[in-house]
Amino acid sequence: MEDNQRDLANQLMAALTAMLEETHLLACAGQSATATSKELTDYGEQLKNLADDIKAVAQTVVIVSRCAIDRPTEKP
Repeated sequence: MEDNQRDLANQLMAALTAMLEETHLLACAGQSATATSKELTDYGEQLKNLADDIKAVAQTVVIVSRCAIDRPTEKP
């Protein structure tokens, strides 16, 4: 794997970590006994959108990594 590919994959993993932390905060907020129906709906929508984004970024990590597997960087 070339340095630029590894750097990109690492940055994407950092972005995934931040997104997962955000989902945790939303899920915790949704457990509040005082959350209104509107708030719960909003939390659910935000979680759904984040899940879609997480899936897309994770797929990008897979693509970047597979490209590195298909193209070895070792020189003869």
